[in-house]
Amino acid sequence: MINKIHINSTINYLVVAYAFILPLSRAGIVAFTALLFILWIIEGKFRDKFRQIFKCKFTLSLIIFLIFSTLSLLWAQEQNLKEGINYIRKYWYLLILFPIFTSLKHEYIPKILYAFLAGMSVSVIISWGIYFDWWQVKEVTAGSLSPFMYHVFYSIFLAFSSLLALNFALNSKDKRVIFLHIFLAILFTGILFLGIGRTGQVILVVGIFLLLINNFKHKIRAISIALILSTILIGTFYTFNDTFKQRINFIKSDIVQTLVEENYCNSLGGRAFTWVITYEIVKEHPIIGIGLGDHLEYLRDTMDSDERFSTCHLKNMIVYFHGQYIEIVAQIGLLGLISFLAIFYFLMSISIKNNIINNIKIILIMTFLLVFFVDVPFRKQFSLALFALMSGIIIRQKIQEDKSNKIGKHNA
Repeated sequence: MINKIHINSTINYLVVAYAFILPLSRAGIVAFTALLFILWIIEGKFRDKFRQIFKCKFTLSLIIFLIFSTLSLLWAQEQNLKEGINYIRKYWYLLILFPIFTSLKHEYIPKILYAFLAGMSVSVIISWGIYFDWWQVKEVTAGSLSPFMYHVFYSIFLAFSSLLALNFALNSKDKRVIFLHIFLAILFTGILFLGIGRTGQVILVVGIFLLLINNFKHKIRAISIALILSTILIGTFYTFNDTFKQRINFIKSDIVQTLVEENYCNSLGGRAFTWVITYEIVKEHPIIGIGLGDHLEYLRDTMDSDERFSTCHLKNMIVYFHGQYIEIVAQIGLLGLISFLAIFYFLMSISIKNNIINNIKIILIMTFLLVFFVDVPFRKQFSLALFALMSGIIIRQKIQEDKSNKIGKHNA
């Protein structure tokens, strides 16, 4: 019994450490995920753990999606089997979810959230140092400011962290706490708009609207404040930051080339072309797709053979479907997409009384549903780890609230 208690305490401390290291180290994510899962197995109590896992519609839908994705290897071609297995293997970063919501003590949730913000603060301090040329980190430039991960996903982390800090500020009455979190939000937002972070910038703007609407009783006032903040934010960076202004101008140019001139040889066009390819797959294999591995071979072959893209200089840079929705449809069809969207439907349907955690739920779902249009965060290490950590916290909060409700009814 004593050993079990020590193991549980170790798991709780390690989850806090995992939250801190998450934005900073790929190796750290791997090590902590493996260690926590091993300790979770050693801890035992599998009857209670499996009961919680299969009782939760969110985790059940996640397991069904993973099983369906794995089964798609059966209808993929043999030469693509290795590529398909490598794709499935990346889902192992989701394992951290299970120790969090079955073994984590509720009182550790605030520690985990603050540890994550602390880790992001370290990352952002390094980014500010790169921007002001105080130091250099590998080949990171003032154009991306992303010291530990690909700039698209760093922008996602920055937007999520900024919204998380604002979430704490909106739900506090302590002026010092409010000031600290607003200061952190400004630090995160500054790097987000100084670097190459179009995806994160959109997430932040949408997230500000959702946070204010969800926290203010007067919705019209909330929308008005959000519009003013967003206008000031975007206007300031467009006026004073050349990188941000250039990215906006590139977007305008890409939209004209892609939609008006039907020229796919640009950043937006290359992404749009993967949607065109997915449409062709859906016409031939609408229900269960063409299988993991085969979808990437189909992508390469089509880019090589289609005259609209075969001579584009971007062809070798498009190595996957630029959109989670379309990649899943290509892999496992419309049936697979439904099973995938069920994960987020059941996560959204979880009723949380705690306003901070409820806001995190909304921010998390909004973040991923938006990113799914332009990239594939469910095949990337950092984003999978972030989703597993935060969704685990949400479910753990729900379990605690249900437990408190039962105790309250019993005492009544």
